[in-house]
Amino acid sequence: RFSAFITIDPEDKDNLALVKDYVSRGADGIKLYLGHGAGTGKGPFHSMPLDDPRMLLIYEWAEQIQLPLLFHVNLIKYYDEFIRVMDAYPLLKVCIPHFGLHKNTEKRLSRLASIFTHYPNVYTDISFGHEDFHIEGFETLSKWRTRSKEFVEKHADRIMFGTDMVLEKTKTIEYIENTLRSYMQWIENKEFCFFYKPDYPMWGLSLSEESLRKIYQDTPKKFLSIDDSGMLPDRIVRD
Repeated sequence: RFSAFITIDPEDKDNLALVKDYVSRGADGIKLYLGHGAGTGKGPFHSMPLDDPRMLLIYEWAEQIQLPLLFHVNLIKYYDEFIRVMDAYPLLKVCIPHFGLHKNTEKRLSRLASIFTHYPNVYTDISFGHEDFHIEGFETLSKWRTRSKEFVEKHADRIMFGTDMVLEKTKTIEYIENTLRSYMQWIENKEFCFFYKPDYPMWGLSLSEESLRKIYQDTPKKFLSIDDSGMLPDRIVRD
């Protein structure tokens, strides 16, 4: 029912040994925050370039065993760094959440489509995160809903359902249910009322049944290497 992804501090020594230990004890992937922040050297989110030599052994090993990476890359600010990583490790299995923080412009969607074309193991998800981003994402992709729908339907085999719903003490059951429902309504319905703005009707994408099946089921299954019985790969080291 759950897939556990671990993270690392890129500044630490012996990170490859640490990741191997986590994976040997049942971890299913890695979440990297590099590429997330506002600029190189600002806090923990982007303290070094994505292709810093200290990270290369991690990528090499993850590509070798097809360990999934949730790689929180801003494709606007760190596109060149990301492409250098993927050119070096073209079969690396990566999910770039939030459409790579793309707004729905033709140029930016074309960039993401190009990444899908050149790197067969790159994925994204439909989440936007914090409520401000959540609202903005829905509004932006709904405003040009025809273009958005065409993009999502064309690439549904590379797009996964997600909410980026960080759970902590302030998140009520009602908030959790409403957040899940809002993402489902957005991709399933022609229009809906977003729970943050109940008096503000929004256009949904009204995706096909085939695309919905891929986003909800088939694409996550492929990304996580889940077999037909619903089991994840067993990488646990036993005595």
